[in-house]
Amino acid sequence: MARRALARVSDSEAFLRPLGGYFRDRFDSMDPAPERLRVLFVSPYPICPPVHGGGVFMYQTLRELAKTRGSARGGVAGLCLAGRGQPELRQFCASAEWIVHRGEGPRA
Repeated sequence: MARRALARVSDSEAFLRPLGGYFRDRFDSMDPAPERLRVLFVSPYPICPPVHGGGVFMYQTLRELAKTRGSARGGVAGLCLAGRGQPELRQFCASAEWIVHRGEGPRA
């Protein structure tokens, strides 16, 4: 019977639980004063080379975040959702990954 009581949640709780931030805040204990923050920086387009306005803004923001996170390459991870591999981001990010678009047309 105790298990059934634990499984019973309100509608609002049921709609909130799938949200990543809510689930983590609700069920994961976090250090109230972490030594340093970890940041995932996601860009919808290529950052390097920084030749267009958005790329320049993203590049500078990422560099400054990496500096303020403490040690060399800080706690910043970069993720680009477009473009090609950009190894120069690994010079100041803890990690950098890319999801390369294949250029396929829309699905029917």
